Formats: sequence, structure tokens, C-alpha cells
Amino acid sequence: MFGKIVKFFLKKPWLLLIFIVTAIYYKFTIFGEIPIPADTLIGAYYPWLDYKWGYAVGVPVKNPLISDVFSQFYPWKQLAVNIFRSGSIPLWNKYSFAGTPFLATFHSSVLFPANLVLLIPKIGWGLFIFLSSLIASLSMYLFLGKTKYKANRIIGSLIFAFAGLMTTWGEYGTAVWAISFLPLSLYCVDQIIINKKRFYQPILSICIFFLCLAGHVQILTYTLIIIPIYIFFRLKQTNSKKIFKQFMLLITFIILGIALGSPQLLPSFVFEKESIRQSEYGIVNYNYGLTPWYESIRLFAADYFGNPATGNHFSNNSYHEQSSYLGVLSLPLIFALIFKKKPSKQTWFFILAFFTCLILIYDNPISHFILSQPLPLLNYSSISRLIFITTFLAGSLVVSYLENYDFQKDGKILQFFCFLEIIATLIGLLFINKQFVHISLKNSIPYIGILIVFIIINYLFRKNKKVFLFITLLIFSLDLGRYFLKYNPFVDQKLIFPNTPIIDYLQKQPGLFRIAREDTCLLPTNTWIAYGLESIEGYDPLFSESYARFFHVVNNKDYANGISRYVKLDNINANFLGALNVKYILTLRASKLIDQLLPAGFKLVYEAGTVQIYENSQVLNRAYFVNEVKVSQDSGDFIKTLQTKNFDPTKIALIEDNFVSPELNPNHGQIIRIIHLDNYISIDTSSSQTEFMVLADSYDAGWEASIDGNKTKIYRVNGSLRGIVLPPGNHHIIFQYLPRSFQTGIYIFISSALILVTYSLLIIKKKSLREI
Repeated sequence: MFGKIVKFFLKKPWLLLIFIVTAIYYKFTIFGEIPIPADTLIGAYYPWLDYKWGYAVGVPVKNPLISDVFSQFYPWKQLAVNIFRSGSIPLWNKYSFAGTPFLATFHSSVLFPANLVLLIPKIGWGLFIFLSSLIASLSMYLFLGKTKYKANRIIGSLIFAFAGLMTTWGEYGTAVWAISFLPLSLYCVDQIIINKKRFYQPILSICIFFLCLAGHVQILTYTLIIIPIYIFFRLKQTNSKKIFKQFMLLITFIILGIALGSPQLLPSFVFEKESIRQSEYGIVNYNYGLTPWYESIRLFAADYFGNPATGNHFSNNSYHEQSSYLGVLSLPLIFALIFKKKPSKQTWFFILAFFTCLILIYDNPISHFILSQPLPLLNYSSISRLIFITTFLAGSLVVSYLENYDFQKDGKILQFFCFLEIIATLIGLLFINKQFVHISLKNSIPYIGILIVFIIINYLFRKNKKVFLFITLLIFSLDLGRYFLKYNPFVDQKLIFPNTPIIDYLQKQPGLFRIAREDTCLLPTNTWIAYGLESIEGYDPLFSESYARFFHVVNNKDYANGISRYVKLDNINANFLGALNVKYILTLRASKLIDQLLPAGFKLVYEAGTVQIYENSQVLNRAYFVNEVKVSQDSGDFIKTLQTKNFDPTKIALIEDNFVSPELNPNHGQIIRIIHLDNYISIDTSSSQTEFMVLADSYDAGWEASIDGNKTKIYRVNGSLRGIVLPPGNHHIIFQYLPRSFQTGIYIFISSALILVTYSLLIIKKKSLREI
């Protein structure tokens, strides 16, 4: 029976690869647990922390380091699917920052085709994450092409799919999907250049298109640098006399792929100019994400400095961002490859690329000099994300070595590098702080054990290469599988965003309103999206700078303060909160803000467990009329007026624009009805005189407004909200969000798609004529 199974997998090795990936995800594929750190959400944050959820002392938390999964990516993906389900396009997120661009944030990746599986509640997320690893491994499997020994191809695919950041970013749902299109793109390049298959030209464009939609700007940048270099290298190998012409042809198809991604790229490009990215320099403060050289030991000993999932990580550097683990055997195989006689030109290309990436990842004068330059997107965030590329290169190099491995000539060299790795692991203990040596020593045992076993196997099976490679495959599968499963939590479906009495209370309240909370350990940022609740707070690497500065004033702080990707309520400013339609504030018992809430007109209306809800007696409707419009002539005057202590945004609209203020008399207008949808707002009003209406939603140039079908100007009010002038009478007002950048992107997409379809049909027609 066992022999039949082995023969079956030998005939179809890609099925063995699928089986291994499925086995690594066994908690999902067999037991139905979902790969999401929801254990951290309900095991470390209120209001969920007040309950046990079936556990004796509460939900155990495995890995709090990846909380961005439940505070960004999961709620964003679910929101995108829900908006599509309602018949709209996910252009605007009304749930955070008093409303913010959604598609334009790029990392929300709302247009990514694989999002379709998220239509299946909860299990859909498990499929989405599982498929990202599976597609990455199959993509690498295709790129590696035919090998003499089928096990080699699977080993390279597993290294790519599970090494380094492919594991630590595994549950995020963006980066692993994005990088999976790198080997697919290079596979297309090989088919076009080496095998002369023109039909892969439009497929290359489609790979680039999917890469643009996958939601990871750095991987997109790296890939668009690597692919042209690889194209030029492969063309040089052909010794063709038309290298420039062929190069430009393939670049044209890359450009067409980028053009297909215009509905995503253009809005993101425009929004980035208005976002906090223009003023946030966080990555400089973190030394560009460079890793110190002494931590290069993580390349072959992932947990040498501990692991967040076991609570013993003691390094000052981020495990999540800087775990460079390639598998315990990869580095000896790569170094042994360098010492082989006459490696191929392609092998040298990958060796050079691999060590170039390592130089850029680790802290040294060269990497510092490069990253200090004004390089668009390259220094956009942590340079350690180049590790995604090193896993791809490492997988390719390991396969290259194993394919040409000669026991008689290479065995001793390989054993030498394995011994060298063991010695490096032990010597490293001498430089560890004494209080942490026991952690490094204990965590080194599995790696040293694997190396010793591998050395013994290398000796015992020196005359049977197939058995040797099969055992090597088994070691890589267990090693990388252990690395993945140790870091990533899987949870029961019932633990994913469950309801509590506090959440039930808020969901049952009628009308339009927003919430805020006074503590980061209470209802983590953006998690309210999963419950359909709207807030003035939020967390996003890309949101409006004007809103970030406006919120400083809401917090009774200086407008010109430094900004970050977090917007969090620290102080109670009743007038601004009322003007922002904040009806409820959540606090913990004995909160520092309670002393501010009661004098400001808030009253306790509900409490459950440790959490209390205070209601704002001065809250205004989502839209309201003001008594006065003030016009600032310059930014200095605007900031000074906005920060004046007696400035009341519930009565005054401050505008920095060419505007002639109408005469306004208070209490002569009425908001009759508001319909507030994702990209569309309808408001019915009645007034006996000219009014200035403020809509307590964030301003963005993509919004357009009309009064009774006639377009009207939207003014930026108080630095970040929207306002329009209303003539006397009964009116039907419509706000609609459809940015010109998105519309232009759609036109470019359609044009590019028509070109690719036409070209593909011509290729098919020519092929048919040849066959006739």
C-alpha cells in the first residue's frame, strides 16, 4: 500500500506538494480552525476579556505580535466583501476616521480577485490564507521547471512558501499573495524568451495586474525592479541580436499589466499625496528596519533570540518584520553551491541577487547610504521586507545545488558547512546576555539536532541519492512546518469577533452616531468595523493628514504636532465630539477620563463587566446647520482660530477658501432625513433662509455634492469636515464618492484589456492557421 502511494506521488509530484502544504495547515484543513489571531482579540482586550469563552481562566493568547490581522486586514476584507455584496464598489470606509478613502489605501486590496472566497463567512478567511501559501508554493514549483529529482522542486517550493516573512506575514492576507506572483512572472519570462511561447506575453501582464491588486506596495516595487533585470539577463543568455527590441516588447507587457491595475494604482497615488505618509518619518526612527549583523544567525536558527509565540523573545528587533529564517539546511546548501565547480550563469545571477539582498537587509554603511537617499517606495517602510525576495532566491539556489549534488565530490564540503553552522550557533551563545543564554541554548537544540541528523544521513546514504533527497524533503517539510505552526495561531470559529452585551447595546441603538473609546486595551482600533459601528478613531498607515491634524485639536493638542498612523481619543472636548456626531464613549471602570466626561455633559447609560458606556447629551446629528461661517485668509490664521479656546464647531464653520459668507440666522432650518450609505449620502432639508450645512464626515476631493440635481461646491470645514451652502426652501442633497482617479483608472483598464484581448486573439488565430 505504501509503495503504491509513493509511486502515485512520484508520477504527480505537484500533488505531493499540495499534500504537504495541506498537512502544514492541518489545523484548518482537518479540524476547521481558522488562521487568525482572534485569541489575542478576546483574550487580551475588553469587552471580550470579561468573559471566559469556554476556557477555565479565559482565552490563552498565543501571538499578540500580529494583532494587525484583526485590527486591519480581516475587518477591511470583510467590509470590502460586504460593500460589493450590497451592489457598491468599496471606495470609501465610513467606519473609521469619521470616514476615509478605502480602495485608495492600497493595502486594503479590495479589488483582489481571491477576495471572492471571503463570501463564505469565517471559513472563507481560512481558505483565503491557506490558498495564499498553496498558490505561492505552486507558483514556485512552476518556475523551478523540470528537475532530474522531483523532491528538489518541492523543497524549493516549500522554502519559498514558508521561510522567513512568508510565515510571519502568513495570516495577513496581502504579502504572501503579492510575492506569489514573482515566480509566476519569471516563469512567463522564461516561456517567452527560452521557449518562444508568445501566448505567455499577455499572461505576464495578468500576473503584474494581480500583483498590483494584492495590496503590498513594497513587494510590488521590488518585483517591478527584479523582473526587468531578469528579462535582460535571460535575453543576454540567448545571444540574440535584437535584445533591445525584445526587451522593450516585454517591458510593454509589464506596462500593460500596470495599466490594468490603474483602478487601484491611480487612487492610491493621488491619496498618498494627501496622506500622513508625507509627514510621517517613523521608519527613519526605526533605522529603516535594518537588522544588526549579529542577528544573521536567524537565517538558520529562527528562535535563537526567542519567539513571541512562546513569550520568550528578548531581542530589540522585530521577529515579525526581521525573521530571516530560511530553514536550518538552506544556508549550508547555498554556501556549498558557491564552491561547486562552474555553477551556471543563472546560478551566479541568483547568488549575486541573494547576497545583494542580505547586504541591504543588514545594518552596514552601504545599506545606510542607499536608504538615506530619496528613493520613492524603496524606503517607504522597513527594508527587512526584502526577506520575501531572499526566500525566493534561497529556494532557487537550494534546488540548483541539490540537482547537481555529487556525493563523492560535494559530500565533505556540505558536511563542513553544516559543522560550521553548528559551531556558529554555539559560539553565538558567548555573546548573549547571561540572563537569556538559557533561552538561546534551549532553542538551539532542535537546529543542532537537525544538522547532526543531516550529516549522518549524508554519510549513510551517500550511494543512494533518491533516498537522501527524500529524507532531505522530509526534514525541510517538518522544519518549515514547525516554524509556521509555532508562530501562527489557529482558533475556533466561534472566537472570531463574537458579540458581548456591550456590543449588543451599541448595535441596538437607533439613528446615525459614532463612538469613541478612551483606552487602547478597549475595543482595539478598527475592530468596530466588524460590528458595523462607526468611530472618529482609527489606525491606518495611509489616511488623510488633514484629519490627523484636525484630531489634534479634538484632543486639545497643538494642530502642528507630529502625526502617526494612530488616531486615539485622549481628552474630552465636548464641542468637537458633539460636532463629530460622537454619541457614545466607552471607558473602563475607574478610567482617567471619567472626571472629564461628567462635567462635559456625558452620562452613564450602560455597563457590563469592566466596561462602561457614556452618552453625549450635546451630540449633533450627522448633518447640521451652523450659525456663522468664518473665513481664514491663510493657514496661520486658520490654525490660530481653530485652536482658540472659545471656538465652537457646533455653531461655527471655519473655512480656508475663497468664500463670501451669507447672512445666517440660527434655528431656521431642519434636517428631515439622512440616508447614509458607503459611497452615497442623501439628505432632505427644509429652511426658510440661506443656510450653511455641515456634514460631520471627513473631507476628500473625491466627494461631489448636488442640490436638487444641481452640482454644488463642497467646502473643507474646520480643517477636515464637509460643508455646503443651501438656498432657502426644501431640498434634496446628494453626496456621492467617485474619485476622478478611479474613473480614469477604469478607462485605462478597459483600454489595456482590449489591447491584450485583441493581441491574444491574434496569437490564437496565427497558431490555428499554422496548424492548418
